[in-house]
Amino acid sequence: MTGQHVEKKENIHVLHSVLEQIDLEAEHGKLKNFLECIKSLNDYSKISVKMYVIRFNARKNTSLINTLSRMETDRTLNNILINKVISAVEQKESIVPFLDLNIDNNESIFYERKALTDYSSIEEAIVNSKVVKFDEETLSSNNGYAIEIILPKGVKGNAEEIKITAFTYFAKAWKLKETSKFFLKDGGATTENKESNFCIFDYVTFICMDDGLFVLNNNVFQTIMNYTERLEKRKLETLDELNKLGFIHKDGIDIFVEAIGNDKSLLKNLAATQRSGHYRNPIFKSKLLAIVRDKKLGNLRFDNDNNIIVDNDKRYIKEIIILLGDKRVKTLILENVADVEGNLHLQAAMTLTAGSLVA
Repeated sequence: MTGQHVEKKENIHVLHSVLEQIDLEAEHGKLKNFLECIKSLNDYSKISVKMYVIRFNARKNTSLINTLSRMETDRTLNNILINKVISAVEQKESIVPFLDLNIDNNESIFYERKALTDYSSIEEAIVNSKVVKFDEETLSSNNGYAIEIILPKGVKGNAEEIKITAFTYFAKAWKLKETSKFFLKDGGATTENKESNFCIFDYVTFICMDDGLFVLNNNVFQTIMNYTERLEKRKLETLDELNKLGFIHKDGIDIFVEAIGNDKSLLKNLAATQRSGHYRNPIFKSKLLAIVRDKKLGNLRFDNDNNIIVDNDKRYIKEIIILLGDKRVKTLILENVADVEGNLHLQAAMTLTAGSLVA
């Protein structure tokens, strides 16, 4: 096999990351185009807006939401809601993939595929929702809301109906503020000074459009989506996969699970390792063995079948996760060896790799 063919085979998993990034930009483009289309309309009356009041559970081992009901809103308030969603997105400068170890920043939107979350339960609740009349007591018992914006087919020349749903979550119960410009009237919401004030916030937690979720506040998003529970499920999925691929013997899975316990850092790192999927590369195993046995750059131990021997030791478990996630690096100049604690971003290198593969 020629060196060129070897390089192509070794970098297939890297190319997948590049293609995912390309798709990411396309998804971001659709969202931006949709919002730009709305902004260009002189009359928002052609846009359908619905507001849903939500009680998120945000607790482990529970459904994502307790209740979801629709609240009636007037046209003036609908226009304000639309502009708040547009403003929240415009404050973000870039889009990056949701990679389990992301931390919040003020510039980026994190993109997650809807199918990888439990969002379907929210969709079902929206479909089955009914209009409810709210007063101060019933409104203040909720901790979030959703704004659904629909651009009908034919408006601005679009061939199909386009819809986004923007969610806002706040940790405590909905505050009623006397200084707010939003009011309750006949159980619905209005900008007219009527019965009781309440808040509409300037921030958005995440947005759903088509098959993707655009996350504007990563930490809160993980709270809403019961992310810790999901990490527990993915832990078992990952270990089962590692067993089937010949990295860990099935007898070591229980030891691995006990060693991790509820350590969220290890759970996130294991999830990141699964998502990157480097160990699925056909030559990964042989390279791992060479790194550990020949170059002495790892402390892993292997049995006679080249399965990784698992010990009930968190430091050793972290070593396994680091190496399976390909996060041990060597610097180019001084050749220092170090472990990457976050996501290893190789966009420039990936772009070059993709170019060479395409060529």
